[in-house]
Amino acid sequence: MGSAAKVAELRRVLQAEGFPTAELIRLRGPTRVIINSRTPEEIAVSVAAELITVRNAAPEAGP
Repeated sequence: MGSAAKVAELRRVLQAEGFPTAELIRLRGPTRVIINSRTPEEIAVSVAAELITVRNAAPEAGP
């Protein structure tokens, strides 16, 4: 959540604080689910959809 500019600024701040680039690459935002709405309920659903998308795209853990 938040604008792409806000996420870029957060990356700059974290990099200045010494966070490794590999970790900064993992930072995501805003959600990539386009809902054209601003109600809290619909935003919550879009965040949940983003979480499910990321989880399902991750390689499965071993046995």
